[in-house]
Amino acid sequence: MASVSIEISTSLSYSSRQSMITNPDPDQTNPRFVENEEKIELCTACQKTLWNAFQLPCGHHVCPNGLKRVHEKGRCMVSDCKTPCSENEIFPDACKRREVASLKVECGHEGCKKIVKWGDLESHEGTCDYRKVQCDHCRDSVKVCSMQKHKDEKCEQRRVECPKKCGVWTAAISIENHLKEECLRVTLRCPNECGIEPLQREKLRNHVNECTLRRIPCRFKDIGCTFEGLEEVAQKHSVDGLPHHLELIVSREMLAENATKEYIDEIQKTIQKLLGQSEEMKKIQQENQQLKKECQANKKSIQDMKKVLASQGETVINVGRQLEDKVSTDRVNEIKSDITTVRDTLQGTRQRLDTVEKAGIAGGQSGGANMQVVERAEKQIGLMDVRVCEIDLRLQLLETVNYSGALMWKIRDYSRRKREAIDGKTLSLYSQPFYTSQYGYKLCGRAYLNGDGSGKGTYLSFFVVIMKGDFDALLPWPFMLPITLMVLDQSETALHVRESFTPNPDSNSFRKPTTEMNVACGVPCFMQHTKLEAERYLKDDTIFLRAVVDCSKAKPMY
Repeated sequence: MASVSIEISTSLSYSSRQSMITNPDPDQTNPRFVENEEKIELCTACQKTLWNAFQLPCGHHVCPNGLKRVHEKGRCMVSDCKTPCSENEIFPDACKRREVASLKVECGHEGCKKIVKWGDLESHEGTCDYRKVQCDHCRDSVKVCSMQKHKDEKCEQRRVECPKKCGVWTAAISIENHLKEECLRVTLRCPNECGIEPLQREKLRNHVNECTLRRIPCRFKDIGCTFEGLEEVAQKHSVDGLPHHLELIVSREMLAENATKEYIDEIQKTIQKLLGQSEEMKKIQQENQQLKKECQANKKSIQDMKKVLASQGETVINVGRQLEDKVSTDRVNEIKSDITTVRDTLQGTRQRLDTVEKAGIAGGQSGGANMQVVERAEKQIGLMDVRVCEIDLRLQLLETVNYSGALMWKIRDYSRRKREAIDGKTLSLYSQPFYTSQYGYKLCGRAYLNGDGSGKGTYLSFFVVIMKGDFDALLPWPFMLPITLMVLDQSETALHVRESFTPNPDSNSFRKPTTEMNVACGVPCFMQHTKLEAERYLKDDTIFLRAVVDCSKAKPMY
């Protein structure tokens, strides 16, 4: 036991001795020593720089990597020594470690000429002005001492002013593109090569619209006309090309009419198919009702048989009691005859009962199969009901479509919908679509009951949305018709709240839609909740919103 305790204490002391002065691994730090190589002591085992030195019993020193070899061989690795070494006899040499740690080395960062002790190299390199760090803007690696100059003169993401003094500040990497594409003070030649002196981009835009050599596309280009020419030639083309334009319009109308007919035919076929399937479902339901009645009848027959069996059982009990009374032999014979009759009757009754029960079981199995058929039929009926509802919804939308440019929007359950908006469940509501004419623009309303943007929490926000329509190719863009938004007064005073605006031609909200709908545009602070929720505007938990497009300024299509 004593030897065991000695080994444990020795091992612990060896581990604790390893936690003293340490030097970095030269294989990882690659130090550049200032001293001559002859002054740098080497490990006697691996012949590399002696770091974190350990002393062997023979007095030789090894590094941690050489120590592993010593443990493997169990002896000193010096050829003319080979002294046996055990773990308990090896200890870290603090004096040698301090000596090695005080060796002079150069900083590893490029450009730094400072010489420090090897033991201090790691802390110095962590604060060295020549270490590289990442630029906050462009993410390039730059020396600390050069960072400010980099940010001021070389960083591609530094903010610089346009050299043309147009007032724009942008990233240095983007300045060339700004001058090429955006700067209003850059002078350019007319793209129509009309011979005018170069103009600034801002003035050139106005000139291009008035240039005598500008090429004007045909106003029917959206329906297939590819003509493009000077203004006089374009006017002549408008007259001479009238037959061709009419042909294009008729072709487009015929395509639209054919598509509508195909859609209507498809709806009618679907309705006929659903009606036929509904008749089949009615037949299945009738058969199921008949099976249910038969099952009920079988159940009643079984109950009657059970009652007969019970009465016959009572007769058997009475006969047994009579035998116990020891009556005369004749009486016994009579009773025996009665017992035989009762037994025959009982056997017949049991046979009838078994037959009825078997019939009942068979009927039950058939009823189960029929119930599966009925369940499948009910599922099919449910699917058909969904399809009928979808078709009915489409027909309702077609019936409620408005082609006069006006939307009348009734919003029920205002309190619940506003609460859902506050909770973040349904932030906004969309209305049914409406049109400025049969072949005109397609729009819808969008309302934020709890407000949006600057009106969030205190206002109703009301917007309109330009949607992708079937005839957008024939319409002029951007959309420029005035719009009026209203919350209707439901009392007799008719004090409606309204806001009107004219679309901004530079806004993406009024460009030709490339997706299902554009970004909504309207009034974020349309009406305060305190005013909206007064009795005249909110009645029976319902409000009425209205949007009107002034179609009187719409240009005729043809």
